[in-house]
Amino acid sequence: MEQKIKNILAKIKSKHVDDPTISLDSDEITNLLLQDVDNTIKILNDLDEESLEWISSDFEELSFKFQNIKFVECVKKILTKFPNNKYFKEDVPKAIEAYYPENE
Repeated sequence: MEQKIKNILAKIKSKHVDDPTISLDSDEITNLLLQDVDNTIKILNDLDEESLEWISSDFEELSFKFQNIKFVECVKKILTKFPNNKYFKEDVPKAIEAYYPENE
């Protein structure tokens, strides 16, 4: 799965920023990531900053659907690792808010 996501990201990066098919590629990545939270965390930890930027807008959806504290901690670490990234500054708090722990 990780290699497939990296291939899709490479395809996205080769396209013009306004290419309407990017949203289809992004949806495909999201669907792959939603398959397994542990694998998703591993993949996010392995990706570079530019690749994560293409995925970060989906952090909120992933967090809402996973409802997993390990995922929330993962995206917090991404923000810590890249504190000046404007996308992460926006997307990580949304992902944190989308997590509703039952016992708190």
